[in-house]
Amino acid sequence: MGQYIHCKAVAVHPYYVSELDIRLFTAEELCYYIYHNIALIDDDFISAELLTFLRKEVKMPELADKIERYHNSAADLDGILVMILRDVDYYSDLEVTRFQDRLARLRKQNHLERTREKADQLFAQKRFERAIREYSEIITSKRDMRLKPFFYAQVLQHMGAAYMQLGLADEALECLEVAYQESPEPFLLKQIFFVAMETGKPYSRLLEQVDAVQLTQWQQNFLDVQNRHLAAIESDESQLIFYEEEEARAKSLELYLEEEKRKYRTMVMR
Repeated sequence: MGQYIHCKAVAVHPYYVSELDIRLFTAEELCYYIYHNIALIDDDFISAELLTFLRKEVKMPELADKIERYHNSAADLDGILVMILRDVDYYSDLEVTRFQDRLARLRKQNHLERTREKADQLFAQKRFERAIREYSEIITSKRDMRLKPFFYAQVLQHMGAAYMQLGLADEALECLEVAYQESPEPFLLKQIFFVAMETGKPYSRLLEQVDAVQLTQWQQNFLDVQNRHLAAIESDESQLIFYEEEEARAKSLELYLEEEKRKYRTMVMR
């Protein structure tokens, strides 16, 4: 396996990962994807495309052959993932051990818990629409009585955060209100207030139980968030590079403003 330690082969035809709509060009990038996106990987991960990528594109035919043999003998997916990490040798032994511990924890979870892990991973990768679909699957599935109400409240809260990132404040507010009904956590009321302010309807029925002093404080917090965001935009705009081509400049500003909106929505959901 020593010949893989300094693997520098770069693929001419990269390996496409549909879950995140990304392309991987090296074995090291493949390891990075596996290590950081464990919840997104299922049995379909071992495919002819993956074997071709390893065998022909990144010049690791021995590893591809081993995976093919183990996969054909019905070896478990976890063992193959660890095999890839060890053969490429991108991560240390300690890191691989930690990866195995995470795998073991994930395999102990039931289907709904694993689905939430997948949804949270998609959210972390800014795949908000796909994350919402996974969260929705949990909410619409038959309830698992072994899971506490707080589990479902968290799912709804995270789904609301995903809606906020898409600029859908009304949908986010609905998720948070149902989350509070599942598990009446105080922090959810503050998020409900912030999102309600975003929708222009700051008088959610659930906020009737909050005293006036607290509401006033939250309103000031909300205004502080807005002011900090506006100040940051004004500061950054003054440092923008103005392109000679008006179209290029307009595109740059569009991308910049969209990212600023995303940051603001994240602050609102804190």
